[in-house]
Amino acid sequence: MDGSKAFAGAVTLTKISFLRGIWEGVLTGPASETWESAPPIEAVHRERTLGGLEIGTEPGPLGWLVRFSVQPEILGDGVQTVIFRVTGTEEVLASLSIVAGTPLEDDIHAEVELLRAELDLLKRSFRTFVAKSE
Repeated sequence: MDGSKAFAGAVTLTKISFLRGIWEGVLTGPASETWESAPPIEAVHRERTLGGLEIGTEPGPLGWLVRFSVQPEILGDGVQTVIFRVTGTEEVLASLSIVAGTPLEDDIHAEVELLRAELDLLKRSFRTFVAKSE
């Protein structure tokens, strides 16, 4: 059995923070497990493994510290999602989604217009209801 696949389903990655382009999390496993080193994980964007992922060499009281530096080349219009997974598996441990750019503005404007139309419909319906009940 592949060593990395032995960790699949046995580990969790919990986000601690995302500040100044650095995503931090803690990698843990079942309390009964004692591993000599951290499970191998990778950061993937559009099926491409990214650099900038660091895993602490020694586990802390909560587990291994994981740090990921967001690389400028993955940023662009729309939603960009980085997934963290055990190397060699498809199991997603955590993800980081970054939303930016003009398409986002268009989506927000469209959503606001839709909300306004729904609010106008509700106001008309409410006024009709009140008028009929008087």
